[in-house]
Amino acid sequence: MNLEQFIKYKDITNLVINILFSIKKHKNFFSNNAFIEGLDFRNEITDLYNVSLINRAKLEIYANAIPRFLTEFKVKKINLYLFEYNFGFFLIRSIREFSKKIKIIGYQHGIFSNQLTWFDFIKSAKSKNIYLPDNIFSSNKYSQIDYNSKLNKKIFLRSKGNYNQKFLNSISMKKKSNKVLVLPGTHDIKDIYYFIKNYYITSNNKVFYFKLHPKNKFYFNDEQKIKKIDNFLGNSFSDVIISQTSSLVYDFLISKKKFSVIDFDYRRNLVSTNLNNRINFIRC
Repeated sequence: MNLEQFIKYKDITNLVINILFSIKKHKNFFSNNAFIEGLDFRNEITDLYNVSLINRAKLEIYANAIPRFLTEFKVKKINLYLFEYNFGFFLIRSIREFSKKIKIIGYQHGIFSNQLTWFDFIKSAKSKNIYLPDNIFSSNKYSQIDYNSKLNKKIFLRSKGNYNQKFLNSISMKKKSNKVLVLPGTHDIKDIYYFIKNYYITSNNKVFYFKLHPKNKFYFNDEQKIKKIDNFLGNSFSDVIISQTSSLVYDFLISKKKFSVIDFDYRRNLVSTNLNNRINFIRC
């Protein structure tokens, strides 16, 4: 049984009505308050507002389903991955508002560092505890330090098992190899691909092998110096380039394998500032 089964038709109907009402309500507001220094930003602001409204609606559709689910199963404890953005905070708040007696255990999901700003907003709020789990388990010692500094509370360290260790052990490193392994994230694959294709390959004689995230849907054809691989069999690499949005940064630090991280000047660097002296950054 999944949470969606607790969504009723009236929830969807009410949500659609509220969305249409909100769009109509603010339509005239944006038509008169979207000029900045004589420039007309009505279309841009209206588009952003409508997208935000739809994204919020994707959360609100669960507003009644969550308490129904919790009631049906008489939930006393919940273990969940920490989605440290609007969905995660919405979920935890919904559980807290239903019952403060339910214990919530949060497990780190993906990257977390002192460069992420979500908790900066939450910890300044008077009702911050309604958005936070009772206990947090970090996946690595580096994030554990940053969690502590952000929240000023005890953070537990958990073992991730040996999956990533097996992944790292399957990567063969050879100093004289002309092959470079590229491990992009789910959100910056296009940035990394076009940076390497248009700029980076011109400054060296390396061949770049992209191993994409399983959820990545970016497609490109193999070229002379850029290729896509599904596994590492038969390949040895002189260097590994990792997305700064990937939690693999922590695994490579622990493994002490050689690696570099791409740092785009137009994107916020998500790598912890505590690690700046331990990582080789490719600035672009």
